[in-house]
Amino acid sequence: MGPEPEDDALDALIDGVEQSALAVGELLAGGRMRTDHDALDSGEEEQLIGLIGEQIRSLGDLLSKRIPDDIVKISIPAKSDLIEIGIMHLILARLESGNDRITRLDLLSIILPESLRHLQVMFSEAHFNYLLGNLGAVAIMCRALIEAALRDRVSGNFVTLHDRITEAQNRNILDHERTQCARDIATLGNQAAHGDSKFLKCTDQRIEETLINTRKILEDFYGEANGLSGPA
Repeated sequence: MGPEPEDDALDALIDGVEQSALAVGELLAGGRMRTDHDALDSGEEEQLIGLIGEQIRSLGDLLSKRIPDDIVKISIPAKSDLIEIGIMHLILARLESGNDRITRLDLLSIILPESLRHLQVMFSEAHFNYLLGNLGAVAIMCRALIEAALRDRVSGNFVTLHDRITEAQNRNILDHERTQCARDIATLGNQAAHGDSKFLKCTDQRIEETLINTRKILEDFYGEANGLSGPA
């Protein structure tokens, strides 16, 4: 015998409540994690959380008519629970769409020299944070990598990273294109590190370009010794 119509309706209701909770969780998490999501105000958040609570209570009432009360246990998720659900779903969605990106950004293709080997983990972490959508972390790590590489290649004391970049260009260590790449990386990293509101407008594409440009400079500096082809 197949399922009763009431069973189908109940299954559909349970699925609907789960999907509603996930959607609310994504909204709550998205406003906290993603710059391309409009954050909800506190009143809107509480209203959505209240609707989820009402749906779960209604589902509990239906279940209690078919299942003994001592078996049915209804738990209303707190805001923190919904945010956690939303964060996990955003991360999983990001990872599922990351195959093409990780292929383009092979994190094993560059081995830093012994003097910078302590930054090899940071180089890998920059790629993993990009896959997870942690844009600020990627920007800061890319800046740190470029600064360390330029300290390795451009001797002398300089007030700012931009001063060192200028000297690298004057010594023909960086050509015009790579100089602009380095300046963009330095600027974006500064914005991320200091909470500059301009960074909130930074897109996923801009961060990918930043990571690619960081790789280009590192490949210029250290690629030949590792059997790489040099500048892209």
